[in-house]
Amino acid sequence: MISVICWKWGALFGPEYVLKLRSMLARHLHAAHRLTCVTDDVAGLDGVSTVALPHELSEAPRCLRRLRQYDPRWLDDNELWGERVVSIDLDVVIVDDVTSLFTRPEPIALWYVRHSSLFCTSIVMYAPDALRGLWGDFIADPAGYAAASMADVYPARRLRYSPQPDAKRAWFDASDQPIVNHYVRTHRDELDIGVWSEEEHGVIPYFGAGYRRGYAPIDALPAGARIVALGSSDKHVMDAGGHRWIKEHWH
Repeated sequence: MISVICWKWGALFGPEYVLKLRSMLARHLHAAHRLTCVTDDVAGLDGVSTVALPHELSEAPRCLRRLRQYDPRWLDDNELWGERVVSIDLDVVIVDDVTSLFTRPEPIALWYVRHSSLFCTSIVMYAPDALRGLWGDFIADPAGYAAASMADVYPARRLRYSPQPDAKRAWFDASDQPIVNHYVRTHRDELDIGVWSEEEHGVIPYFGAGYRRGYAPIDALPAGARIVALGSSDKHVMDAGGHRWIKEHWH
């Protein structure tokens, strides 16, 4: 069984995003799975498994609270244990079969985004205890670990955080993405990681407001596309059905 987890809090994403994700998974993930939404609002989620949003890190900015999903005890307490856990953002469109992506043999699989030279945490797969060290390292000193992660992962910003990192500033700036990347960099020799790429696996970034790198937004799907990750800055494109492929697949 694959335990698929999505996170929803606040008013940015309505329940329709969760329902459409469930529908896309039903069409394109041909392996036993269960979608669970970790949320502070279950309205409109009838028929979807839900878990209450954890109190830890509830005051943290951005999506640091999602780091709790790497705590095996929390997974177990909330019956989210499976052979593999897949964490997936709500602002993605699944356009083709993803079974091979989520049934890889490696205990961890991460999406490497070439233009940023980073692993993107929009989609992460892991065995339930494979990243237990990440949670332990982070929660021992959350602000300090966030500062170290930002200094490591974003060298252009390093002066903000060193030689004595500004923990408060890092805490405001950090998301789960630099935390995960920093942990992987510092523990790479200990981890067995499979990598998804755009070219080989069809995990595609949508170059809109959320990925400003001089690329045009994707108007037509490239050959081999399986998942397109938009990012919350481009949520309006999904809401408006801004491309034919969104109208065709996001339902």
